[in-house]
Amino acid sequence: MVTDACDIVDDVPEFAMNLAATVALTTNSVVGPNNAPSRFCRISPPWSALTQVKPFGTYPLPWDLRASFNYQHPPGVATTSTYVVSGAEIAAALGRAPAAGARATAAFELLEPQRLRRESRLNQVNLAVTRQFTVGGARLLPGIELHNALNASTVHTIVTRYGPAWEGVRGVLTPRIMKFALQVDF
Repeated sequence: MVTDACDIVDDVPEFAMNLAATVALTTNSVVGPNNAPSRFCRISPPWSALTQVKPFGTYPLPWDLRASFNYQHPPGVATTSTYVVSGAEIAAALGRAPAAGARATAAFELLEPQRLRRESRLNQVNLAVTRQFTVGGARLLPGIELHNALNASTVHTIVTRYGPAWEGVRGVLTPRIMKFALQVDF
């Protein structure tokens, strides 16, 4: 999905502030003004950034057992880089204090949003086995679920603020978990 607002930004440069907010909501970038308003007015992510594969299914087994699976293959984390300029740096560049005060900051996107993906795609497999029992007027469905069966440790959250911790890992896929479940329908 290409987002293109270059004609609008050329005609109405003030629109760049609203564009930055819109882009932030749709592409996980950080809201903030940009020193070149038309710099990221056209965002064209690669085709692979928008593709996801999520098959699932259920298969009947002997003895009233049902096996089910769920596979997820969404794109990896988009690499962004946001540089936060302090009020002191703004004041030095302007030759005066910023209008918002000495504690004012401004965020600048250093990389085009949704363009670069350094982390690999997520590959998660969930498996489950259930069996149905009827007791009186109630239906019992005990089951065993195995989430993240392959025990993948794919990165799903990184630090996007430019600095010493930039691209540091903030979150990985939850490790393999086994659950015992019981569903009662009456």
